[in-house]
Amino acid sequence: MIKTNEWTVADLAKYLVSIQSTLSPEEWARLKMTAAFFKEENMKGDTWQKATRYQAQELYEPVETFRSLGLPVMDWGKQTKWRSSSDEALKYLLDHIGSHYEDYDPSKYEAIAFIPAMRASTPCMGTVKEVFSNSDWAMMGFLVTPTTLQPDALSKLKIKQHPPTTMVVDLLERMPPKNQVEARAWFSVLGSRVSDFSSMELQRMSQMKIVPVPSEDGKSRWLQPTRCYFGGDNQGKFHSKLFVFVSFGLLANSFLTACGTKHEPSVEEVVQILLENPHKFFASAEGPAQFLAELRNIAVNYKLIRPGTIARMKKAPILLGSKRKPRKDGKKVDLDDFDEDDWEVQYDLRKAEDIIIANDTHALQAFGDSFFTAPQEDILEAFYTQLGSRRLSSLVKEEYQSSAEIKQSKIAAETRALILERLPLFLHEHSHARTRVSYTWLTSQVNFAVKTFGRLFVKKTLTFGDIRLSRQQEASAVATRAGNTGPIHLWIAGNTQIDMILRQQKAEGEGTEETKVENLMLLSKPPMRNLEDPAFLLASNPATPSSSPTAPPAPPVPLISKPPPGKPLSEAPKTPSPATEPLPTTPFRNSLNLFKWKKDLAPPPEPSPLIPPVSHKSPVTPTTDSHVTPLKNICQCDSRTSFT
Repeated sequence: MIKTNEWTVADLAKYLVSIQSTLSPEEWARLKMTAAFFKEENMKGDTWQKATRYQAQELYEPVETFRSLGLPVMDWGKQTKWRSSSDEALKYLLDHIGSHYEDYDPSKYEAIAFIPAMRASTPCMGTVKEVFSNSDWAMMGFLVTPTTLQPDALSKLKIKQHPPTTMVVDLLERMPPKNQVEARAWFSVLGSRVSDFSSMELQRMSQMKIVPVPSEDGKSRWLQPTRCYFGGDNQGKFHSKLFVFVSFGLLANSFLTACGTKHEPSVEEVVQILLENPHKFFASAEGPAQFLAELRNIAVNYKLIRPGTIARMKKAPILLGSKRKPRKDGKKVDLDDFDEDDWEVQYDLRKAEDIIIANDTHALQAFGDSFFTAPQEDILEAFYTQLGSRRLSSLVKEEYQSSAEIKQSKIAAETRALILERLPLFLHEHSHARTRVSYTWLTSQVNFAVKTFGRLFVKKTLTFGDIRLSRQQEASAVATRAGNTGPIHLWIAGNTQIDMILRQQKAEGEGTEETKVENLMLLSKPPMRNLEDPAFLLASNPATPSSSPTAPPAPPVPLISKPPPGKPLSEAPKTPSPATEPLPTTPFRNSLNLFKWKKDLAPPPEPSPLIPPVSHKSPVTPTTDSHVTPLKNICQCDSRTSFT
């Protein structure tokens, strides 16, 4: 029929399709080997009889792709439009796949687009590798099968339900979700397939910028999952100004969790943000209070920070220091006057080595306007020390001078007697600690001597970096001792009155001397005022003192430089009088106002007795006007009492 030009190739193909069910295998084999088809552009005019015929397997589909490559394509004619596939062909394949195509393997036809598919809402054809049966993947741009294709057909064609995870990861890297709405939908689909991803794929996605977040200009920017944190209670708080918090729903969040998104930043991550821009970090805190709260958190979790990060912290200006400065009102300020109305506190971020631990109250009073100090909190002071801050006491040297000694001073004798009288009360309250010397040793005039001089002076010299400062001021008293075994000498200035003694003790486990505000002791003229800690010479120290004969002498211990006015020690009243005898102001440890001093202090409450109440069973009987029991009475009540 083709030879007579009555049938076209399309007519022949249609006829063969209609009788294909009646053809035997031998007839199918003969058709495959029969050269019955023409090539395009061979049939010109009336010369078609001389055109060369080809087998079907020697020609390509009549489509532009093959034409542009110059390949021989079948002459399909112009009356019938060529279709790469048809419903009839697919139906035939599905009907005979079990009988004629038992060895059907979709991998052999990966390059042939014969599977009906939908791209968005547009019908198309796709290959077995491109088309998937789960319609959820359509939102991510994958081809999915139409709803008209029944589950039985999907099974026969061996179409996969989900795309391979490698294809999904490549798609996310090439084309992440455009906005948060699309991200919620995508991540929800991926959240249902988290178990399909390998650990290497999850690690790869954790470093890909696939999470859209709004930027300051209103547009979207993309971050890695590990740079994001889930919202919740942290939203609106300080960390939300430094980190990005997201929430795409329970299922979507499960996918981000697998990719490394956490509920809150770790201390390491907080430190990294601090190191990245310390001043921006401080500005986001909106003041010292929140910034110090973050430093406390870092200090508490110091052991969780990597060594490399700690090395960077020691060299970066990330620590908050404060310095008192005179107010700019033209008024001259006395450096020894701590009236807060004349001073203001300056804060700045500094390196640890540029900040001093204020563990010496007197030196702080003398030089506090010349350097930045750490917040006076134990946790923060230890943290600053670990990063390289030094203690003030290690930077200040003291030298003492005196005028002529006042021989046979009555004040010296009374002071020595009062110390020895009240010492047993102190030992009674601190019986759990070991004393450096015994009470009996102190009672010897050779071992414990008190002398009075006309005037005493202390010169303090601060050496810190480029700072070289010296200050000299009068002192009320100085305590000295030669080494750890020599006699103890207390020097008293005859032109002032003793009211408060500052004890310097070695901090437990440390080799430097540390002065703390809680170690202030009152050697009060009124017998009953604050008898808690009068024995400054017997400072308890749990560490075993050095017995080396070559040990250097301990530094003198200065008393408060300018005690408040009052009557001489020998004329002390029996009860305190707030109206005539104001309490000395003492520094207030506060992380924010380091140099704020207490004002208008109320008189102290009447202290509870330091000696147990007298009972009919006890021989201890107060016999002095001050109600302080003499040492001999205490020793008589219990032979087990010891002051060694």
